[in-house]
Amino acid sequence: MFDLRYHIASLVAVFLSLGLGIIVGVTMVGDETLVKEQKILIDRLENDFRLLREKNLAVQKEIEEYKRTIGWLNGFAESAVPLLIKECLTDQRLAIIETGGYGVSPNLLTKLEEAGAEVVSVTSISSGLGAKGKELARVINGLSDSISEIDCYSFLAEEIGKMLFLSEKSTLQLELEKAGLIKTAGRYGDTFDAAIIVGGAKDENSVLVREFDLPLMKLVREKGVLTVGVEPSGAAYSYVSHYRNYADIVIDHIDTIPGQVALIWSLTGIPGYYGLKPGAQALLPALEDQFLTLP
Repeated sequence: MFDLRYHIASLVAVFLSLGLGIIVGVTMVGDETLVKEQKILIDRLENDFRLLREKNLAVQKEIEEYKRTIGWLNGFAESAVPLLIKECLTDQRLAIIETGGYGVSPNLLTKLEEAGAEVVSVTSISSGLGAKGKELARVINGLSDSISEIDCYSFLAEEIGKMLFLSEKSTLQLELEKAGLIKTAGRYGDTFDAAIIVGGAKDENSVLVREFDLPLMKLVREKGVLTVGVEPSGAAYSYVSHYRNYADIVIDHIDTIPGQVALIWSLTGIPGYYGLKPGAQALLPALEDQFLTLP
């Protein structure tokens, strides 16, 4: 969109210049023809300014119409989603691990519960962990063999992968929580059907996809658990190109209603990459056959 303030400032500058020119022209030349030509130019510029203002008002009106339309569509989607996901994930248990600083949306948790799933645990990695290597290495080395700062992230991934399957907290887990490097909620040690890794990094210091996310995905898959990689559509640093080689399901717009529906539908047994970015198979899984069998 054009910058209206810039154009107004330019027109004002032109008017001032023309006004000064008229004064100088009349004083020095006294030529009525010059004055008439300048008046014609001023009238033309005034008309251009009027048209510019009208165009800006029209654009603003169009934007407001788009906003209203989006609001109606979102309202419709929110009303329709419970019917689209009802009982899709009955009796499924899920573990969620958040790695990139975007957090786990309460709306996502609500949608999973509405679909019948049980989120047994939520594990969050400290935002900006990439800049906390020394602190992480210090905590780890205080309880185990010497681990370099470079290797501490993959070591943490392995420990969290183990932690998901253990009911009792290890000493290392307690120390990591105490240091604020991880947060945990829910029940650990319970069996679960899928592990959802919520990635995509908010800032450069949170980018640990190779050092943390991928080793964690590999470990979970080796345990025979369905592995899911998701990120918000506006992730500053996208992980999907990496996730596609390690996860059974990839969703690149988990912050949207379609993304949450895509996750739930794909968990019914339709693995793949769904989303908005290049390489995605589709926005949503094809669910026609499954709809016919849902209760």
